[in-house]
Amino acid sequence: MKLNPTFKRAITKTFSRYIEINMLTILKFFEKITRINFLPYVTRALKHSFGGKVVPINTAIHPSVQVARNQDIIEIAKSSNVYGIGKCYCRSFPFYHNKKCNAPKETCIYIGDPEFLDEIEKKGYISKVPYKKIEETIRMADKMGLVHQLIYFPHPNLYYVICNCCSCCCAVISTYKKFKNTVPYLVIPSDFIARVDKSLCTNCGVCVERCHFGARIKGKNNKIIFIEENCKGCGLCATKCPKEAIKLVPRTKKN
Repeated sequence: MKLNPTFKRAITKTFSRYIEINMLTILKFFEKITRINFLPYVTRALKHSFGGKVVPINTAIHPSVQVARNQDIIEIAKSSNVYGIGKCYCRSFPFYHNKKCNAPKETCIYIGDPEFLDEIEKKGYISKVPYKKIEETIRMADKMGLVHQLIYFPHPNLYYVICNCCSCCCAVISTYKKFKNTVPYLVIPSDFIARVDKSLCTNCGVCVERCHFGARIKGKNNKIIFIEENCKGCGLCATKCPKEAIKLVPRTKKN
């Protein structure tokens, strides 16, 4: 779907300024009082309109694969109107933040409308940084095991921020994990899926620790089991594998 640039700017500007943070704040307030998670009901009402699309880092992708510009998070950042870095809302807001989480907060990369970005920079919500800092932030997030997501509204092609998410605090991922049978579209997988070279795998378990979606688990005799339908193609298992036994390959209908 080809989107008019003016329309895209207007939608992302409006959503990020007036809707998203207020929506999450209000929902979490009522969740705290009622102990009911309202986000699944809201996302069902906004079906396919709000959520995150997983995008891997290039180093996780098999070297024989020719990566398109829209398939690598660093290339997306490089080709977008990247302006600054701000605090992760979910890890900064008491209602969402898991106190046991040690992930950094300055990890949200804002892209999009320059006028809006100037406005939130003046208010202290983001800091202007050179592109080198953007790439360093993405690589640091990958090293710490954070999932790279493009947060979108009201269409997957209308993304306005690159988030580096933990599953314990992220409103999108944590809700998906709890209610994935009713909101499977909340987290859109990348164009890739993980594949392992069994001749190199030592069943060390690093990939199990890095996987947020339950695609890799330990079975009998500590043997690693891959649950294909759970794989979102984030590549976190691949970038930290000590034997380089895992790489991402293009996702096909058979996958």
